Amino acid sequence: MMHRFIYCIVLAGLAACGGQKPAATASAAGEAKFASVCQDCHGPRGQGQGRFPKLAGRPAAELATRLRQYKAGHKSGNMSDTMRPFAQALSEQEIDQVAAYLAAQ
Repeated sequence: MMHRFIYCIVLAGLAACGGQKPAATASAAGEAKFASVCQDCHGPRGQGQGRFPKLAGRPAAELATRLRQYKAGHKSGNMSDTMRPFAQALSEQEIDQVAAYLAAQ
């Protein structure tokens, strides 16, 4: 009887989650943040445009590291000063989400 009760509690908890996987939620959050902060320069889905490089398909770890360097004020190329305020507007979690979104493109 107790096992059924626990089973029902677990099922109710899963149902309350809306069926979305955490990765899907993180991907949606990364896409939304990219659209609001990065898309104007780097183009839709990070395909690049003009002098702004393509970011889509790059490894997430590389992108997250670069964003954290910009956020900390480290110089890493001629766009560091341009990128700093955009990176500083992102939380650590948002950096990871944007990087994961771009890597999956």
